[in-house]
Amino acid sequence: LSVYVMPVPGSGIVAVSGKLKGGESCASAEKTLVPELLGSMLNKGSRSMSKEALADILETMGTTIDPY
Repeated sequence: LSVYVMPVPGSGIVAVSGKLKGGESCASAEKTLVPELLGSMLNKGSRSMSKEALADILETMGTTIDPY
């Protein structure tokens, strides 16, 4: 896990970016498709929320999810 924090002096804003190791290099031999499946699901929404609704909520929070 890598977390980068960048305060913006005088604005009351702090930018935070994080990255997690993942992908095929972290998958076990029995679960080789899990990283690909999770990556493809990140932009699909959920049972109760479309991907557009989820993106709107994340945008109001000033954040995004990018599987790449």
